[in-house]
Amino acid sequence: MEKTLYIHIGGIKTGTTALQEFLSRNRALLETKGYLYPGKTVNHWGITVELGIPRPEGTSCFDPPPQLTAILEEIMRSQCPYCIISAEDLAGRGGAGALRRLIPGTVVVKIIYYVRRQDELIESWYNQIVKSFFSRCTRKLDEKLIGDYARMFDHDAVIRPWADMFGRENIIIRPYEKRQMNGDIIQDFCSVIGLAMDTTFVLSQERYNQSLSVDHIEFLRLCNRHFKNDYGMQEYLYREFTNSRLNLQENRWHLLAPSIRREILERYEPSNRRIALEYLGRTDGRLFYAPWPEPDEPWEKYNGLTAERLVPIVAEMIHTAEMRQKQEIQKHKLQPLTSCLEILNYFLKKVMLFIPGALKQYFQEKNDRWYNRK
Repeated sequence: MEKTLYIHIGGIKTGTTALQEFLSRNRALLETKGYLYPGKTVNHWGITVELGIPRPEGTSCFDPPPQLTAILEEIMRSQCPYCIISAEDLAGRGGAGALRRLIPGTVVVKIIYYVRRQDELIESWYNQIVKSFFSRCTRKLDEKLIGDYARMFDHDAVIRPWADMFGRENIIIRPYEKRQMNGDIIQDFCSVIGLAMDTTFVLSQERYNQSLSVDHIEFLRLCNRHFKNDYGMQEYLYREFTNSRLNLQENRWHLLAPSIRREILERYEPSNRRIALEYLGRTDGRLFYAPWPEPDEPWEKYNGLTAERLVPIVAEMIHTAEMRQKQEIQKHKLQPLTSCLEILNYFLKKVMLFIPGALKQYFQEKNDRWYNRK
């Protein structure tokens, strides 16, 4: 029986987490429909480690348990004609050659790669590397940081090794742009692999891995910088900020000026054009259809945390901790409000040295009043 293996390599920040959660939750049902999602984990991101691909500088030293050999053995044993591997780090770190050598030649391999417009991709990627437990970025988003990771955003450079190993005819490019997709990422992916969606599938209403507000990200970046080894702090703040109502209230704030965003798009336009021509057969060379930002469109530079912008974050953290205290203190004998205030005091004492003088004075006075209260 001929097998087709779909290898979903990403790219980054294209709804991959939601897709992988769907595949994992519906693993048994998928198998009854002829689609194997091997293993028992939500995704297969750790296979790059087993392939011996160097870890990018600044990322976590934690390695996942081995799974690649078991995945390939399960694929070959399965009676399903279609199999799916999903590991978005393959797009950023490679692995085409190593996988080609390991996958039996009798298996038809299709590579699925979602591409996102670079100006949007970079801002979303920055949000991710600051909040991520694995990377904990301490740098600001500027041209130097973008330049250091420039190849990651070059879609042609990312996909070319896969085309060389598996053949251009086996590369499936999907623009991650609302007007070009068949519904959301789950619906679009299923349409690509020929899987008919029906009411038997379990669909989560949860929003996975959503971006945080610019203020939350700056808060985390400062903590990453000054609490380098305090993973407990990172875990606590990530949980609090992920569930923050402030994320829903904030209008999208571009960290990059319209002129910089246009420069980014101009830089990657030749690469995008090659993708459109060679993989999508578009004679006009257009990969993305959304209009570019106008150079003179309204834009306000983000100047970091001010007293006015920090107060809502701190107030919400205290309120959330107080509500949690009322609900849980009797059951677990915890004092989350006290813990929250201790963390905030710790943060303010260490990070106040690196934020504007007026803000430092404002919180120093608040801090002094709190600890000198009678």
